Amino acid sequence: MKRSLMYERLAAAGASVAAMAVLAACGGSGTEETSSGTFSGQSAAVVEPPATGWTDIAAEYQPFSLDASQVVRFGSDTRWVQATLAGASYCGIGTFGSDPAPGIAKTCQVQSAPAAQVAASGTWVTIAPQYGSFVLDAPQLVRFGRDTRWVERTVVRNGYCAVTSFGVDPAPGEYKECQVLQGGSGASGPVPSSPVVTRYSAETGRATIAWKAPNTLADGSPGNALTALTVYHGTQQGQQGPGGTGTTAVPNVPLNTTQLSLSLPAGTRWIAMTATNAAGESSSSPEIKVSVP
Repeated sequence: MKRSLMYERLAAAGASVAAMAVLAACGGSGTEETSSGTFSGQSAAVVEPPATGWTDIAAEYQPFSLDASQVVRFGSDTRWVQATLAGASYCGIGTFGSDPAPGIAKTCQVQSAPAAQVAASGTWVTIAPQYGSFVLDAPQLVRFGRDTRWVERTVVRNGYCAVTSFGVDPAPGEYKECQVLQGGSGASGPVPSSPVVTRYSAETGRATIAWKAPNTLADGSPGNALTALTVYHGTQQGQQGPGGTGTTAVPNVPLNTTQLSLSLPAGTRWIAMTATNAAGESSSSPEIKVSVP
């Protein structure tokens, strides 16, 4: 009897873990409690990065082996950390030093020949030390980290070399810097259209927004291969966006969500959003005015 009960408990625990794994893989949907009731968000389809240049080699917690030194990245959707590895290795946080997507099933991918050739055609040049600011003349690929541990994002104009700008610390506890890719193939084509904030609510010390991601490019042609969503907020109207005065950026908003809850001080806040693809960052969405109690 006792053994049968133990088996039943183990089976139930296993089913619970499997259900959690399926929910993580599917993206799920979340809710936020507000003063007006439950704020429910629908999960949008995950927009995967272009397959060209990266190939799956192992699921999270699995070993893998490389015949030669190669760039390997660890993460999910648009959230990755990468390292240069060789020989036998393991697809886990211990290998890469940080978790780019907490609570989400991750994979390891190896950089294939086409992407490696593109990277080799450019040179990474240091543009700012950690906690330093920098300004770019045009949208460029910038990476943050040290040695072989980096996270990357496309920066349009003004940048700040810190974890808050890139969303992940690729080398916790160690000095880092920002580098820009110069002389590479570069990005071409139009940037995305702007996202649209569809609704919002406010409660004490918090504002929650929901949005619709763009499915067209700025020139009106179809396309939604997004690499990032960014929320901007501040106290000044007309300044919420890249390079705005007194604006605060919330980068790397998960692409598989359609809502975000922001912790904000009391007062009037203006909020806008942008979308980014390989060509760069969109213009800001129309600002919304939120009065935070």
